Amino acid sequence: MKKFLLLLLPFVFMAVYSASAQDNVADILKAIDELRSQQSLFQQQNQDFVRRYQLLSDQRQQDSIKVLALTDSLRRRSRQLNLLSSDLGLYKETVEKNDAIVKGVSRRVELTDEARYKMIRTNLIHSAEFFEVLNDRLNTLYAINQVESYRTMLNSLNNPADETLGFSYNDKVMQLMEKKLVTKKDKGGRKILNIANMLLQDPVVSNIASATPVINIATSVLGFVSGVAAQRKDVSENDVQEFKNELEKYTAYYAKLNLINARFANNIDNYQVQTTNLHEKLTEYVNLHAKGLKFDVQIKEPEANATNGEYLLDVFRTYNKSSVTAYFNKMEDEFAKNGKVDYSRLMAKYPHIINANKKIEDVIYLYKEFDYLYGQYISMVDENSRNTVIILQGAVEQNLSSEPSKVKSQINILNNKKGEAITGIRRAVNLPRLKDIVNRLDSYYPAL
Repeated sequence: MKKFLLLLLPFVFMAVYSASAQDNVADILKAIDELRSQQSLFQQQNQDFVRRYQLLSDQRQQDSIKVLALTDSLRRRSRQLNLLSSDLGLYKETVEKNDAIVKGVSRRVELTDEARYKMIRTNLIHSAEFFEVLNDRLNTLYAINQVESYRTMLNSLNNPADETLGFSYNDKVMQLMEKKLVTKKDKGGRKILNIANMLLQDPVVSNIASATPVINIATSVLGFVSGVAAQRKDVSENDVQEFKNELEKYTAYYAKLNLINARFANNIDNYQVQTTNLHEKLTEYVNLHAKGLKFDVQIKEPEANATNGEYLLDVFRTYNKSSVTAYFNKMEDEFAKNGKVDYSRLMAKYPHIINANKKIEDVIYLYKEFDYLYGQYISMVDENSRNTVIILQGAVEQNLSSEPSKVKSQINILNNKKGEAITGIRRAVNLPRLKDIVNRLDSYYPAL
């Protein structure tokens, strides 16, 4: 019996050991399943985090655009009110002036035919001169070449790879990744950095002329980092959060620059539309005046390929200050006798010059519209420069650059380029010359 028990004992021991081993394997498999479940949950949480970050970033960008749009709208309304107030003041002044003149004329003598004629002659000759000069100035606003150097600098500052400020967005991303994600010496670290660098060097991202908002780059980088963190045990959640916090400072800086630059480009497009509309109006007035004086001018067809500026350059070959002067000289010669001109007979035969003169108020309002539009160009450049400088100063205050002197140097360069751009526009437009021509016009007679 004892022998039997001794023989049976090993089998019992092996059975117990086998059951225990199976339990251990089951525990291990269960632990692996739990780890996989946790890893899947972590990956899902990271994806949710990136998605929420993108939504919040998009919402913040949309809110910023709405605030800027509202600010622009309020500013435009304020300027329009100021312009209307100025026009009202000028109108009242003109009414008072005309009223005084009318009373003076009533008390003295009626306006002579000679004075009426000479007023008409002066108005129509200088109107032709004004039209030609205004066409040149509108062509200048189209070209807007004077701000090209300024815009080139803005594009450079917006470029995430540009290092003129002593730092660049791309370099900061790589430095943060090396510091937070690959501090451990492992074989996969260099591969991670290479992939991140390839992401940043993508042509869409690195192109200076790209309009891709930096927030999109940040979202791609965070998505990549979250994926890396999910696969690496030596990267903690705290490391990812610190990476995100540091990256956010640079992302916010470039996002502000992107927004300001995009608004500047949009404003230029909007003002170009207004310039086109004013050019259309000028073309209409030139046709009316030229036809009113019986000049043989081909009316611009809507489907014509030539721009308004090109069309008017052709018109001014026939209808200009010299040709209108010669036109009046010829009429005077026709009614001159013994060195004197019979102005009564002249205007009786050519009443169209009186009708043409009645459009002088329209010429004056054309000038006012151009003056307002020109002022908007100057204000736009000045405002953009001011906002950009504020953002650059913020880069110094937040210690984004290890060389703040470079940022300050770029601020000085930007201010200089802004000054050159505004000076160039003023020199090209030469508003005082237009104003001098308009000041020679007399709108008194049509008011009678």
